[in-house]
Amino acid sequence: MNYQTEHNGKCGFRFDIENPPVAGTELTTKNGELVIFDEVGMAGMLACTRKSDGVQQLHFPHDFS
Repeated sequence: MNYQTEHNGKCGFRFDIENPPVAGTELTTKNGELVIFDEVGMAGMLACTRKSDGVQQLHFPHDFS
């Protein structure tokens, strides 16, 4: 997965994700948490469901190695 960070004039940013993982792909965060990739969410964040408890959360692209 490749991404670029886009900035606007008001200190806002979003991620432009190239070749995101396929929905359902199991990923490991840099701190060892297992998640299932769901979709690219708002502002280019990665919406993933934690395997441990089924809670969906947003991750920065750089949260993954």
